[in-house]
Amino acid sequence: MAITSRIDMDAREAERFYGTLKYRLHNDKSRIVKVAALQAAYDVQTRHSALVPLFTAMLSFALSSAWPSVAARARTIGPDDIHRRAAGGRQV
Repeated sequence: MAITSRIDMDAREAERFYGTLKYRLHNDKSRIVKVAALQAAYDVQTRHSALVPLFTAMLSFALSSAWPSVAARARTIGPDDIHRRAAGGRQV
């Protein structure tokens, strides 16, 4: 996941990859895989702004999850960065 998230993808490929990441975040038994999926989703949406709403949904799920490591990662890459990018890099 980590390597794939760094590969150049067109919008369709990125959206398809997002489906895999969402599935892993919601369904994988491993918390490490869940955290990796969330990080990969973050990395991809930084290059594909159309995916920000999908990432926001994944972030919401992660923030309310029962897994401390997943929630902690979500707080680290949380909504402040998304709002800052949406505002064109200005502090909000």
